[in-house]
Amino acid sequence: MKKLFIIAVLLGGLLGLSHNTVAEIKKNPAGSWKCSVPEAPYEYQEFTLIITKDNNQYSGKASAGGYDIPLNTVTFSRRKLQVTLNVQGLDVTIVTKVKAKKMEGKVSTSEGEMKITAERIVEKK
Repeated sequence: MKKLFIIAVLLGGLLGLSHNTVAEIKKNPAGSWKCSVPEAPYEYQEFTLIITKDNNQYSGKASAGGYDIPLNTVTFSRRKLQVTLNVQGLDVTIVTKVKAKKMEGKVSTSEGEMKITAERIVEKK
């Protein structure tokens, strides 16, 4: 009976750890995201959004066509990620809802709005 209790506690702890990991991923947009904006100019239809977190502050860059574009602002609250950047003189705002391994939202520029989707890039160990 004592062994059964110990096994149950260990399994419960392992399941709890994996649950916390998934919960943290849902709550944290930090990482790399493969983004798709089909309506954007060709060279910006596919890009990687790299979000970093340091001391509860988010920052990052967008990588497209061999170029890195720094993000001006990055805010995250209640699963809503908002990013601003400047692409060839054009101010761009990306607003998405983060859903663990996916994001969906809008890209806004002075020229209009476009749909964006993204998938988290999971590093293989």
